[in-house]
Amino acid sequence: MIKGLDQSYQLYTPAKVNLRLFVKRKRPDGYHELELDLCPISLFDQLTINPNPAGGFLLEADPSLGLPENNLISRAVRALERTSGHQLELKISLSKQVPHGAGLGGGSANAAGVLVYLNQLFGLGLSLDQLHPLALRLGTDVPFFLNPRPMIGRGLGDQLTPLMGLPPLYLLLLKPSLFISTAEAYAQVKPSGRILTTELYNTSLFPIDPEENDFFGPLAERFPILEKLAALLKTTSPQGIQLSGSGSTMFGIFASAEARDRAAASLEGNKLANLFPARVLQGFEYGQSPPA
Repeated sequence: MIKGLDQSYQLYTPAKVNLRLFVKRKRPDGYHELELDLCPISLFDQLTINPNPAGGFLLEADPSLGLPENNLISRAVRALERTSGHQLELKISLSKQVPHGAGLGGGSANAAGVLVYLNQLFGLGLSLDQLHPLALRLGTDVPFFLNPRPMIGRGLGDQLTPLMGLPPLYLLLLKPSLFISTAEAYAQVKPSGRILTTELYNTSLFPIDPEENDFFGPLAERFPILEKLAALLKTTSPQGIQLSGSGSTMFGIFASAEARDRAAASLEGNKLANLFPARVLQGFEYGQSPPA
């Protein structure tokens, strides 16, 4: 058993968006090979980490997120315990700000943040290379969040290389009440075999549009609200419009915070979706406070 904590800590974990997402093929084992961009954004969940006088691990989270033992946070703690050979004594209280079932990777970021930050707090001495297989077993998005910064993902999305030369991007996220499970989305998508270009995000590559995400077409056929959200965003004259991940969040891309904020003001009070202003982050370190 390893020594417990003696004070409270705050851990913030960012959401992500995908500017492009191509499904190359379905493998014989049922998994899909992907080509995608992953960008952390300034929308965060907050995890409060406290000592647990009762011993062991306890997760406090909204019951709507399911049983605590099935939560990715709990699974990440158990993975660290198995790998390190130590029982970790702590309590985590989760305050969700990243919408659930939205294609924003909130649960994956929670898991990765726990792997990285608890490894540091408890002095477990595991390297990022050692954390990577633990992360991949928890989910294909989780390795990206071990060191969140703009990346190109290949393979299952876990073969990561830096996405260079990305200009400042300001986002307006529209999240409808619609929940789309990842399994449901993959059951609808047809692999396109498309590959990301290497000349990334110079002016000739804008505007980004939903056809740059292979999930958009089949999901929009099944869920017409996605087309309605794209049309709503188009009225704000963004540089691009995209579906994040496998949905259900649509977002507009803007060149400045002022343009993004004008768009948000124009859509305030709409009946289709909740609004979340954000920006793409060039990087984020666990243990720091969210950037302004």
